[in-house]
Amino acid sequence: MSDLKTSGLIRKTIKKLVPFIGILILGVNVYADAHPEADWVTADQIDWFWQEGGEPTFPNEAYGPEVLVDPDKLPSGDSNVGDNQLFDVWVPGGVGPFPVYVYAHGGGFTGGSKRRMTLAGPLLQNDDVVYVGMNYRLHGGTPAGVTDGINDGIALINYLQDNAEKYKINPDQIFVGGGSAGGVLFNDIAYKQTVSGIKGLWMWNLYQQAGQSVNLTDPELLTNVPLPVVHAHPDLYPADESHSAKFAFEHAEANWQAGNRGTFFKAIKEHPSAIGYEDPYVEITQIWTDGHWELDSRDGTDTGARMPNLAEWIYKVVENNNGGEIPDAGVLQFSDENYSVNESAGSVTITVQRIVGGYGDVSVDYFVTNGSAINGNDYSVTDGTLYFSNGEMSQTISIDITDDTLDENTETFSVILSNPVSATLGNNQTANVSIIDNDVPASNDDDSNSSSGGSFDYWLMIAMLLIARLRMLYR
Repeated sequence: MSDLKTSGLIRKTIKKLVPFIGILILGVNVYADAHPEADWVTADQIDWFWQEGGEPTFPNEAYGPEVLVDPDKLPSGDSNVGDNQLFDVWVPGGVGPFPVYVYAHGGGFTGGSKRRMTLAGPLLQNDDVVYVGMNYRLHGGTPAGVTDGINDGIALINYLQDNAEKYKINPDQIFVGGGSAGGVLFNDIAYKQTVSGIKGLWMWNLYQQAGQSVNLTDPELLTNVPLPVVHAHPDLYPADESHSAKFAFEHAEANWQAGNRGTFFKAIKEHPSAIGYEDPYVEITQIWTDGHWELDSRDGTDTGARMPNLAEWIYKVVENNNGGEIPDAGVLQFSDENYSVNESAGSVTITVQRIVGGYGDVSVDYFVTNGSAINGNDYSVTDGTLYFSNGEMSQTISIDITDDTLDENTETFSVILSNPVSATLGNNQTANVSIIDNDVPASNDDDSNSSSGGSFDYWLMIAMLLIARLRMLYR
């Protein structure tokens, strides 16, 4: 073939390929803009600014191949920090295995990251629950993003179950939750039962039904998949915005009507109150559970009921399901049945001990009853309440003892335990206290009952007898 013909053929071929080459170049540029992995870094090169309690036990673990992070989004924002398959784990001390709570962040499947609820990690870790905060792949809110998010949730739970020993997880005690998009993700997984071991849902800021892939008020679905549900929401019921307090309440109510447990309460965004932990500066103003309002600021309803925190709720669910050995809250009783104290000691200390178990926060009232010792005269104490925090095994009651100058017999009073909260009373519910007198009796030298002493009464009697005798003789 001549050079002329060859060059003409090449020109024709290039001309035909130009449109395809242009499309290929455009596609590469679009992909590079959407997925700038070339500029991204590994997770260990990022300062993650851990919140509320420091670094996780296992930071930036991977359950899939997508592990790079966009450094331009930290620390000022987290729009794409979650666009990967990384997760963090806070593991309690002790042997385990423990139940696990897995949380998926919100962000409309366009942004957000596992950084958004890291405050839950140390709180649950301290209460014997493993906490896992997950990232998932993001695709700008498209259907592909929802699908990938759901698939990533499934992949993570499977990975955790396969590595349960490493993370001290009970693979049959899995609890899930999420905020907004994360809630959509885990509602789909839980109610379609695409993984095993899920025992309950604790959700935050639920998105309206239109954004859900399952019908959360369908009685048949809720009956066939009997999971307890808690909804924390930043708005008061019946607010009905895109993130709907009304719909969250309706899910809880429908779940209760289907024979399951359902709770709705108002909380604050990304705050300990969102998982039921109390804060002196935050007031929970609505609690509805299992068919009735416990607290409602709209009409002043207040039964005095307390919202359980997430760890307490998880262990109660596990207990009800007979899913494993339950940490015991403990038995409260006096360390001894009898105490004695010298009147000059100034005070006596009575110890209340917590035996058998030490899980959770518990309390017990105490009151005193007089015996021969009188409160306010021989001793001083007011009735009160003892509070035991999680893991705290003893408390004391200090009672002031009055040192008077009276010569008295040993006097007694009693201290009694009552009204235990989240615990039970043991055998030693009453402590008897004896006050030993320290005053020296008067000397017997001048004892008026002594026949050989020199008391006035004795000699007066002798004198009167002598006078009477003399009168009889000289009458």
